[in-house]
Amino acid sequence: DEALGMLFGASRAAGPGVARPVAAAAGPAPAPAPASGPASTASLLRRARAHYTRAMDAQRAGDWATYGDEIRRLGDVIEELTAGTAGAP
Repeated sequence: DEALGMLFGASRAAGPGVARPVAAAAGPAPAPAPASGPASTASLLRRARAHYTRAMDAQRAGDWATYGDEIRRLGDVIEELTAGTAGAP
């Protein structure tokens, strides 16, 4: 629940069954995870959100090259996230 809340902008801190919006982070995008060792789920979710935000900003600006690049990078992060859940129900 916490990971999904981070990804979709809601927090479960308000109690069970009550989602509270989380303000989007402003400023520079987070740095990619270090090349050595697996990235944590929280780190991957932050990267996914950053790529999504940049893609949407590029879409609004009509910058389709950047949009496509950010969507590709978002897909890469989603692949990393789901690679660890291949055997999960």
